[in-house]
Amino acid sequence: MADGKDPLRYFRIEARELVDQISAGVLDLDQRAGPEPVAKLLRFAHTLKGAARVVKQKDIADRAHAFEEVLVPHRADPGPLAAEEMRELLRLNDEINSFVARLENPPPPEPTTAAVTEPMPAAVTEPGPPEPVTHRAATQDLDDLLDAIGETNTRMAPLRAGCATVERLHRTAADLADQLRLDRGTASGSARAAAVRLAAELGSAGRRFTDAVDQIERELDDVRAKAEGLRLVPVGSVFTTLHRAVRDAADAEGRRVRFSARGAAIRMGAHLLGPVSGAFLHVVRNAVVHGIEPEDVRLAAGKPAEGTITVEVERRGRFAVFRCVDDGRGFDLDALRRTAEDRGLLPPGGPPPDGDDLLRLVLQGGISTSPSVTEVSGRGIGMDAVREVAAQLQGEVTVRNRPGRGATVELVIPLALLAMTGLIVEAGGTVATLPLDSVRACVRLGADEALAAVAGGRLVHEDTAAPFLPLAEALYTGSTVPDSPASAPPSW
Repeated sequence: MADGKDPLRYFRIEARELVDQISAGVLDLDQRAGPEPVAKLLRFAHTLKGAARVVKQKDIADRAHAFEEVLVPHRADPGPLAAEEMRELLRLNDEINSFVARLENPPPPEPTTAAVTEPMPAAVTEPGPPEPVTHRAATQDLDDLLDAIGETNTRMAPLRAGCATVERLHRTAADLADQLRLDRGTASGSARAAAVRLAAELGSAGRRFTDAVDQIERELDDVRAKAEGLRLVPVGSVFTTLHRAVRDAADAEGRRVRFSARGAAIRMGAHLLGPVSGAFLHVVRNAVVHGIEPEDVRLAAGKPAEGTITVEVERRGRFAVFRCVDDGRGFDLDALRRTAEDRGLLPPGGPPPDGDDLLRLVLQGGISTSPSVTEVSGRGIGMDAVREVAAQLQGEVTVRNRPGRGATVELVIPLALLAMTGLIVEAGGTVATLPLDSVRACVRLGADEALAAVAGGRLVHEDTAAPFLPLAEALYTGSTVPDSPASAPPSW
């Protein structure tokens, strides 16, 4: 569908921004001071309602109106909303988010058939909390741009070869002019002058040609660097998802928990942030379920009735450090030891493990001190998922325990995996990438030329005989080198 014929093009952008602001604002209501957060949410909801009505998105407009109805009585009330009202706001927010997501990712059209069938009623599903952010759609255009830049860089190789050709012609013309100057008996003055002019013009053209190619390559490198910078997204974009996970877990466990976050402005590769967000969902849920004590237990221990979970992100050189700190009870090492013994994870008769050994077992998965399996705990796979993400992203995860005072889980990963521009080649069923900096030129060979190169082991290029090896043989890793093609040119 062309942009000019898409009436929802700009609404989708505006709606996504408003939904993200509403999602963060709802979660902040538990910790608000004064009526301003309610007023801000009302403005967001009212703007969304009006925009939805303009483009005839009645489902979104109706839920935004219901959202307003819950908030209006609290415009001048600085106190917290009732638990039932918060649940209703979260439910409406999830439904609005679900409808906006459908507009952003419409289902594929159903195949048409000649037969006319009665329409089936649409299934109604209860929307859930927001999923971890992937950012894939937001970076698709940038990925396409980077692919185009890489292809353009590949096409620069013939131009660079052209620079070398012009320089070679310039040297030949200069040699000819020198010979004509020495051979005054047979060469006319006009011929000598023409040779000098030809050498000068070729030298000037070669310099202009080389300067232009250098400038284009510098500009391409600059555009690539800026595009790669745009692919980095602020880590704060996952904080709302983590905040929601904390609130839902606290609500399910009957705990009072305050969520705080720091380091939202740090930027990193979008393809890394999704896995990190998924891993830290497990971390913050575990912090609520296994760490934060019930209110009466906290008060008896001299702690505030409300627990605190803080997610911090900081840059450490070329790494990003994600840290979750809670002020709960910490890991119950005695319970971990008993569980590990019951499951045969500790060698019989061996020395008793220390705290660090037990925490390392937690990272391997399969250990849970929860007495029962619930929606948010009891299977012992949460920390295993964190360890797996760390391995996939070439990072590391550590756990620090403070018995009675809380625990810290830290995930360290690269800010961005190394990106390298390369030329993809395929032969003999193997695909490989050659660093573009190592590629001098790309040559298209005819069938006869390719067969001659295979037979002679040499390829004549730019008046130079270069060693030639079929790509299938160069890439083959078996014990027997495959036969070189005798009737068809190799793949390039």
